[in-house]
Amino acid sequence: MAVFAGIAGCVAYTPRPIDLAAKHALLAEASLDDEATARLLNQCGMGMPTPHREWKKAELTCVALARSPRMSAARGAVEEALAGAITARARPNPTLSVSLDRTAGVSALPWLWGFVLDVPLDGSTRRKLRMASADVAVRAARLDYAEQSWALRRDVHAAVRSMLMARQRTEVAERMTAAARDWLAAIEARIVDGEAAAVERGAPRLALSRALGEQAQSRQRADEASTRAAVALGLLPSALSSTRWQEAWTLPPPPVADLDALRRNTLAHRADLARALRDYDARELDLQGEVRKQYPQLSIGPGYTYDHGARKLTFALSATLPLFDRNAGPIAQAKARRQTAESRVDAVQATIAAELDGAVTGLVTANAALIAASEQRWTTARAFDRLRRARDAGAEDRAALRASEVEALDGQLAELTALESELTAHAALEDALRLPLDAEERAFARSVAYREDQPNE
Repeated sequence: MAVFAGIAGCVAYTPRPIDLAAKHALLAEASLDDEATARLLNQCGMGMPTPHREWKKAELTCVALARSPRMSAARGAVEEALAGAITARARPNPTLSVSLDRTAGVSALPWLWGFVLDVPLDGSTRRKLRMASADVAVRAARLDYAEQSWALRRDVHAAVRSMLMARQRTEVAERMTAAARDWLAAIEARIVDGEAAAVERGAPRLALSRALGEQAQSRQRADEASTRAAVALGLLPSALSSTRWQEAWTLPPPPVADLDALRRNTLAHRADLARALRDYDARELDLQGEVRKQYPQLSIGPGYTYDHGARKLTFALSATLPLFDRNAGPIAQAKARRQTAESRVDAVQATIAAELDGAVTGLVTANAALIAASEQRWTTARAFDRLRRARDAGAEDRAALRASEVEALDGQLAELTALESELTAHAALEDALRLPLDAEERAFARSVAYREDQPNE
């Protein structure tokens, strides 16, 4: 009866085939303006979307974490680790052995039959080690999820930032192309009138070639970045074509407050460091388990035998005898793996410190470069403004005016390059800290993050 009751309590297999056509249809319909996205934003505490919404960093992070296929796989790894914790807490099942024997030529009581129930004795120490290892695996999976979340956020934000900066560069390059064409036309007119030599075509032609090249490269960069952002979000690139973005994406970042406190916190609590510590804990538990295997594994076997009319109760006790192998090899291997895990902790600590120092230095350098580029842009812009006012006053020099405009627009491109470098350096500091420096996004990120010590539910 116990056997039949156990069979009745088994979980039934439910097939779930993948419908690629249905998945493609969902992908084709998905966008940042659909109802599913609106529900996600509302669940994240950011309110229902409004028409012509300008997307903020925190909002995009919310949607990315919920919709990205990468995060679905990371959540699956956490669920698998939680299932492993359930397995670790289960006690081993007993084994039932049944025997049947008939003695030929004997008419009276020819049968001998019996059964033995083999029950492993799952000692408290072994079970505690098994459960502890499973719990460490759950914490490690949650830390892996945190790292995957940050990597996704970093990739999506970098793609959007690159796309928006490339679009700005495209706009400036288009104006620069028009100015260079007009400059070249003015020089051609002067050559026809005999007021200029043919060699003067060189400068405007070079400027036009540079502007056209910048225009093509910026458009390509914008398209590639848009594709990267869409793929990370689980969308088609066309879904981002009409999306409006908040101006803060491309504004110079504010100074970082409390950097020393953030640095100290990162050196002690960054997710990859915590992950390395959990890996060390796992190797420590592995070593304890291998040491425990030196001692006998016991099992008991109560049974019953019907021996040609005689009824017998039997009881067996079995144990592994560590006579020839005291598990020395696996213990040595476990010690080596523990040492490797400790070395990995040291390496991660050193990497974090180097990344923090490099990010801070890079941000200072990028900020200085942006200040210099901005000053240069203002210089060229003032020169162009003086020539434009002179033209309005009647001092006509079309070629000089367009040459100055090209120089001013080239200064804008240089400033955009420096601004993108500073935004990238700011993102590198966030990456080293594993923390958004935008206050709204930081609050949201903390509210949705997995804690490695939360209950195994």
